[in-house]
Amino acid sequence: MKTISELGDLLEMAPRNAAVRFRVGATQLGDGYHVTELKLAQIKGIDCGGRRNDWAETLMQVLDGQGASPLSARKLAGILRQSIDAIPGLEAAPLSVECAPGNIGLSRYTIGAADLAAGQVMLSLEAEYALCKPAATGCCAPAKSACCA
Repeated sequence: MKTISELGDLLEMAPRNAAVRFRVGATQLGDGYHVTELKLAQIKGIDCGGRRNDWAETLMQVLDGQGASPLSARKLAGILRQSIDAIPGLEAAPLSVECAPGNIGLSRYTIGAADLAAGQVMLSLEAEYALCKPAATGCCAPAKSACCA
């Protein structure tokens, strides 16, 4: 899932009462997790090569829980729709999920696989990695080392 809109579309195609669960590696967040907030961040940045860039990111923060029931596909899709209606641009910006299994060590993830099986939607979270944008475009290759400060 690259955006909140894509996640919402997936949840709306799932059975209404399908439990939605989050997994980080081999660890599953507790069923009583809570979506604490959805944020649209407008970012202005400058990279190591001195180039400015502006972009937006959508962040969904999830608090790990214990006990209780997981959100249903219908309930989480409703939360996403309500948030999209309230914050213009939220639906299209790249999505990251902020969470910490056991609520220790908050990290950012992207949603990798989304599997629908056995009456549940399992969202697998994948770690995000640091990225040098100039290096990714070839600017910091040895032949062009002057572009990186």
